[in-house]
Amino acid sequence: MGMSRNTSVERLYTPKLEEARARVRADETLAAIIDETADPRDVMGFLIQFSALGVFMTDKVEDWIRRAGERCTQLGHTALGRALVMHAKHEAGHHHMMIEDLNKLIPRWNEAYAPPLDASALLAQTPTSAMQRYVDIHEDTIASEQPYGQIAIEYEIEKMSTVLGPVLMNACARALGREVIEQMSFIEEHAALDVGHTAMNEVELDKFLAKHPEQAQRLAEIGAEALGIYLDFLGDCVRMGRSLGQQVRASA
Repeated sequence: MGMSRNTSVERLYTPKLEEARARVRADETLAAIIDETADPRDVMGFLIQFSALGVFMTDKVEDWIRRAGERCTQLGHTALGRALVMHAKHEAGHHHMMIEDLNKLIPRWNEAYAPPLDASALLAQTPTSAMQRYVDIHEDTIASEQPYGQIAIEYEIEKMSTVLGPVLMNACARALGREVIEQMSFIEEHAALDVGHTAMNEVELDKFLAKHPEQAQRLAEIGAEALGIYLDFLGDCVRMGRSLGQQVRASA
């Protein structure tokens, strides 16, 4: 359950995010994976690339949040700084789930298609532009005079996980069978855990905006940018997953 409509978040921040959130709902590239007619090979390719490329996206998250919290404290935003440092601990090691998922998905792919995929090669792929931009928005926010922008990044990305996660799980189960959920631990866990994280982020964002309403526009800009970058990343996973399927033949 979200906060009531008279909060600072709902009055000052949420209206500025409506367009960015609507783009996620309307994205045609992602819709191709969610659609009932999606090719199972494309769906599995998406999951493989999401797991492989996602390691780059997640292995620094704990560090980013902790450093943003420490920087907030340095600038006098001690309550938010403390909350971010505490939240960082909850993000430790989440990239290992993606590696585990990848190592479960690849044997399944290799049983059906040839030539076989290799986890090391997939993990060594060159980061896409969206992946590098995701690093940049975190590093730039931490180094700026508005490190509190990290709370907007966390709020939007984790909120998206709670919305897209169940949709992706249902779509993948429909295309690949219910057993695929066991190979989607990162998506499954974040769809559940990020409900609580999103509620916590919303509380902290609201407390900050109550004290600093003039920062609503900048926070909304950072949140919208992060959301757009992550949507571009998901699009990369769809396209690169489809490319895997175009390079294979049915295994004998």
